[in-house]
Amino acid sequence: MAQRELHDIIDTISLTTHLKNMPFGVLLWNENMSLVYCSEEAAEMFEYTTEELLEKPTNLLQFVHDDDAPGVNALITDITS
Repeated sequence: MAQRELHDIIDTISLTTHLKNMPFGVLLWNENMSLVYCSEEAAEMFEYTTEELLEKPTNLLQFVHDDDAPGVNALITDITS
């Protein structure tokens, strides 16, 4: 196994361990704005199972308070452009 591949595997395991042990909800979207990770805490907060959140189409803004939506939208536009 190449050294870089080994480091990538270790990084992935480390990130997964951190995400699973965070005391707050974590949602991660990919570059296509598809939800790719949902922690148990996040699912509990939104009263879904992780499977339900990962299987159904989700819009990031459905998880954002209305007052914060314009700022989040601007941030998403800035990050993805």
